[in-house]
Amino acid sequence: MRPAVLRLEALCLQRGSRTVLSDLSGSFPAGSLTAVVGPNGAGKSTLLAALAGDIRPASGAIHLSPGLRTGYLPQISTLDRHFPLQVHEVVALGLWPLLGPWRRQTRAQHDQVQAALAVIPVKQVRDANP
Repeated sequence: MRPAVLRLEALCLQRGSRTVLSDLSGSFPAGSLTAVVGPNGAGKSTLLAALAGDIRPASGAIHLSPGLRTGYLPQISTLDRHFPLQVHEVVALGLWPLLGPWRRQTRAQHDQVQAALAVIPVKQVRDANP
């Protein structure tokens, strides 16, 4: 069995004064694939936000392996879908912790983003609202 890179220990999460998840424990080995499923309001987005560090646990703990970075893209975002962004620029947002608001990508970082894009199958999609 591979060692866990993510471990949840009696995790309790709240939104305001409402407890959304309580006493959640589990471990996830490197390379594993896990689906987070449940009805609306079950706490899926809250859990993912906590794993990304956007929400602090009310109690319990989230243990990440050293150097492991997490992030998530919410289903409903405040991103203006008409704002002109290229796919490369969206993927490069993963470099934000390294670059911050003012530094430019190095050639190696640009190539890293291109390599990530190269492994993703591309499906041509036409805008429904031209």
